Amino acid sequence: MLLRLSEIFISLLIINISEGVLQNITGSSFTKNKYSDSHVILAYNNVGPLMCVSDCMLYKECNAVNFNRNKLECELLAVSYPGDSITSMDSSYYTEIGGWKKDKDECTPNPCEVGEQCILAMYNNHICLEFDAPCDVSPCQNDGVCRNKVNDYRCICPKGYYGDHCET
Repeated sequence: MLLRLSEIFISLLIINISEGVLQNITGSSFTKNKYSDSHVILAYNNVGPLMCVSDCMLYKECNAVNFNRNKLECELLAVSYPGDSITSMDSSYYTEIGGWKKDKDECTPNPCEVGEQCILAMYNNHICLEFDAPCDVSPCQNDGVCRNKVNDYRCICPKGYYGDHCET
C-alpha cells in the first residue's frame, strides 16, 4: 500500500513533456553516417534527435549520443577515448553533448548521481530515479564486454570465445 501511494505521489510530481513543457535545445550538430562504438548507458526507440540529446543531459555519465534516423533509436553513451571508436554507418548520427545547451531547469546541471536519471517535477523540483539497463546484470562471460541495445544487449567476446554470452 505504501509503495502504491509513493508511485501515485511521484506520478503527480513528474511533469509530462507532452503537456507543453519543452526544453529549448540549441548549439551543436550531429555528424551524419557516424556511429560511436562506446559504452551504451541506455538505448530506446521512438524519439527524435533533440529528445535524444535532451535525455542524455539527464544522465550524469552521458557525454554523447548515437541516433538512428530510420529506426528512431537513441543510444545514450559514456564515451571514453582511446578505447572507443567512431565508424561509418548509414542512417546513424553521432554527437557529443559538450556543444549542446538547454534552458536552465532543476536538472541543469544534473544534480543526480551516476546510475540515476533526473526527472523534472512540479514546483521547481526534481527527482533522481535509479534506472536499470540490460547490461546491469553482467550477462557476458569470459571477460566479454556488454553493450546495451533497445530492450536487449549484445556481448562483444574476447578472442577465442563466442556465443550469445561468450560462453564457449
